[in-house]
Amino acid sequence: APAPTTRQAAPATHQRKPAVAARNREARPLASNAKPTYPPSALRSGVQGSVVASLSVDPSGHVTDASIVQRTGSRDRDLDRAVLTTVRNWQFEPAVNNGRAVASVVRVPVDFRTER
Repeated sequence: APAPTTRQAAPATHQRKPAVAARNREARPLASNAKPTYPPSALRSGVQGSVVASLSVDPSGHVTDASIVQRTGSRDRDLDRAVLTTVRNWQFEPAVNNGRAVASVVRVPVDFRTER
């Protein structure tokens, strides 16, 4: 009977080591985060474009800073504001390095397209 106990204990120790290494990952936005809303004035005017926001995420998953780093199409500031207002309130599963939550920077692309 002692042999099965030894066999069961050995794989458990070996499985833990790869799990720690595999726990390195980027921050991930929570599915419950609100999507940026198309600004009504921009929508009425037919303004379209893409905005990329850069977010600093702390080890607890909170956004500590947000800025627009890229724009394509219209340079409408309403689109920028819509994105920043929304993503500043997002929550993330924090990035993990060597099994520990760490601060990171995440880029979030948002497309504003009218459906006609």
